[in-house]
Amino acid sequence: MARIVRREFMGNRFVFWILVAFPLAIPFAIIYFIESTVTVHEEVDEPEKFLDAFRAGKVGQL
Repeated sequence: MARIVRREFMGNRFVFWILVAFPLAIPFAIIYFIESTVTVHEEVDEPEKFLDAFRAGKVGQL
């Protein structure tokens, strides 16, 4: 069984862009981005089929 690894940003995008807007807050924006990103590991029987459906935008229809 193959494993697919995804990373998703779960933080508030508005807060992130506000931090990026101020040059002195960019290091805090980077830390916020890293801390708010989660890694999702999924076991998939047929990774080629999953990737084809993902690229076609039909992931929920598998």
